[in-house]
Amino acid sequence: MRRFAALLATALTAVTVPLAPPPALAAGTSPPAVSERLATRVSIAASPATPLVGETVTLTGLLEWQGPDGAWEPLPGKPVWVRFHDLDTWAVRELGTMPTGTDGRFTATATVTASGYYDAIFPPETGYTASSATTHTVWTRSRTAVVESDAGPEPVAAGATVTLRAKVVRYDAAGARVPAARVPAVLQFSPDGLQWQNIPFEKLTGADGRLILSGTATRDGYWRARYDGGPYMGGGGTTVGTDEPSSGWADHVDVRYATRISSFNASPEPVRKGATITVQGRLDRLVGSWKPAAAGAAINIYFKPSGSSAWTTMTGTKTDGSGRFTRTFTASKDGTWLATYKGSATYLGSQGPGDHVDVR
Repeated sequence: MRRFAALLATALTAVTVPLAPPPALAAGTSPPAVSERLATRVSIAASPATPLVGETVTLTGLLEWQGPDGAWEPLPGKPVWVRFHDLDTWAVRELGTMPTGTDGRFTATATVTASGYYDAIFPPETGYTASSATTHTVWTRSRTAVVESDAGPEPVAAGATVTLRAKVVRYDAAGARVPAARVPAVLQFSPDGLQWQNIPFEKLTGADGRLILSGTATRDGYWRARYDGGPYMGGGGTTVGTDEPSSGWADHVDVRYATRISSFNASPEPVRKGATITVQGRLDRLVGSWKPAAAGAAINIYFKPSGSSAWTTMTGTKTDGSGRFTRTFTASKDGTWLATYKGSATYLGSQGPGDHVDVR
């Protein structure tokens, strides 16, 4: 905050502006003495004080001259230069020369591109002294967006990690997206997409505006990245503007209980051709801890002959009350046996280890 205050004080300090030389005089004439020139003063103000980047700022001012009696009067029909000074790069942008009206006033408009200040300059002219003035610092606000959001895996096992990737961007004066580098964003979760809670902790975006956030999945719901906005730094490491807050797309992720196929075995090994092969195992589910699955879960059995890359679907089976399953087949050739569980709306699918059996 002290750095911000110091920067504001610096920006409000009057600056010395190089002025153009006075117009050339006609041949045979000489410039009036300094004492013959009338004093002038100029003022300039900007509105609104904190515009959005891309909006229009209106600049108004008044040029006056001081008469012999000390009174200040409007100075009509005179040119006033108007310029913009970028607070981050210190680049100067010419906005043009504005003529004063009969009341000595002038008006100019400009598209807001960055924080900075505007100045008005009345150049030295025959009969008048030069004068200049600056506005207060016009602090800009920038629209932001969280884009390219994606949370996964989908579905995810209960207790596993949900990873969300996103990108934070800032809109420039032309409406183009510019990466918002090194700004903090946080992961949020909502069971209904309405009430959101932050998942610790914040992370900073990279130079490309991207970041990766993660949290633990406990139930079905929505995940998104949130950028709260606030002051942001320019290339010189000082505050040069304020970002508006934004949130990313809410990505729904189903949470299901993990499963596994354990104690899988195809036997006997080896087996005589034409004899019976018994394939058996147990389906477990992770509900707090690993427990046997309930009866009736469908188990698919596959066989891949040696030397082949293709799996053949065999007759399936179902689990009993202890989560166990068994199926017998006739041995015909060497190969690998495999059992899988497709999963359900509550449980994730799983695949057991393959078991190779020689047929002799």
